[in-house]
Amino acid sequence: MPRSIAPLLVLTLAFPALAQRGEARFDLPEDQPPPAEEARNVRFELRGGARYHSSADFDDTPGDVSVWRVFGAADFTFNLGERAELTLTPDAEFSFYDVGGATAIAAGVTDPIEDTYRQRYEARLTVQADERWRLMLGGNVTWSAEFDADTDDAFTGGGFVAASYAFSPRFALGMGVNAQSRLEDNAWVFPFPILEWGINEQWLLSIRGPGGQLSYTPHQQWTLFARGFWEPREFRLDDEGSAPDGVLRDNRIVLDAGVTFRPTHTIELTGTVGATVHNNYEILDATGSRLGKDDADPHLNLGVGVKFKF
Repeated sequence: MPRSIAPLLVLTLAFPALAQRGEARFDLPEDQPPPAEEARNVRFELRGGARYHSSADFDDTPGDVSVWRVFGAADFTFNLGERAELTLTPDAEFSFYDVGGATAIAAGVTDPIEDTYRQRYEARLTVQADERWRLMLGGNVTWSAEFDADTDDAFTGGGFVAASYAFSPRFALGMGVNAQSRLEDNAWVFPFPILEWGINEQWLLSIRGPGGQLSYTPHQQWTLFARGFWEPREFRLDDEGSAPDGVLRDNRIVLDAGVTFRPTHTIELTGTVGATVHNNYEILDATGSRLGKDDADPHLNLGVGVKFKF
């Protein structure tokens, strides 16, 4: 295992709960903090968990696949005056793939992937330009690979810029543009919408990036939600498998529902259940040429998560 991910592995193992973490973060609506917290110059948050994707058969080839994912993350948020804040987020995710049967997504590739890691460092700057306009700017560096792959060949990076306009205290619209490099492929650049609509004091509709969430908070301790999102992942393969130094891509569209319980102002516990309604796997060789691809059948997802705020 690369030495650079060891500290984040410790962070991950400290949270043996289950939760979802994709490319986009979909935080649940938060209660208003007490006045003492609003004045703090630094806020700190820890999140951790895992998610189980149940076994699914491949469409065009023999075999099936299931996945456990475990992650840990921290947010360090610094107030930069009255109208700006900077958030630094290190996080790590570990995926444990179980491929069964004589799977052959690509010719000669019978064991496409094993255990993987994804290590990310992200920075986000938010500026409240005035009472209506909010500007956001961020960037990330990421390493994602099988444990025995060359770390230097597992690097990608990207960033985004976005702006939103509050038409009222409960309704804001915006747009952003995200750019991200990819392993053995051209970078992708895509726009994304922003919507924050507090329908009333209990209902909230939020769309950010490649997904959205509708939540209902009947009591300050409880929130029910339903959401849908796209989860793209890619991993550098090691040099000893049937696709040496190649790339495996795992793209999913997930629909789920869940509940969040806040026993105190600083702790959140979340459970989810849902389905992956689309799941595509693609294998590239070390030069970026496609060796094969296949879809997996829709399957069940289960998760729980924990968050601590300081």
